[in-house]
Amino acid sequence: MRIGRILAPVHSLGPGERVCLWTKGCSKNCPGCISPELQNASGPEADEVMLGNMLGQIAKGNNCNGLTISGGDPFEQPEALLKLLFSVREKGYFEDILV
Repeated sequence: MRIGRILAPVHSLGPGERVCLWTKGCSKNCPGCISPELQNASGPEADEVMLGNMLGQIAKGNNCNGLTISGGDPFEQPEALLKLLFSVREKGYFEDILV
């Protein structure tokens, strides 16, 4: 999955303390985009992050009570997003997940 950043705790992108993951890549080019630096899915800063590495980073924030996935546009990577969501649920990290 192409990831721009992962931060925790974040208090502004959903209720409570959250782990927030921003994906890279968005082809919509909306005027006034809040994250234009995440639109380009290519380049050295957009290296693919393996699922296990992402889960490890997310687990560091498992004292948070939720996960928010933003972007870019996470739905431009549907297969990777689905694998991530199933893995997070399977491991029981969070009950509250926002995409």
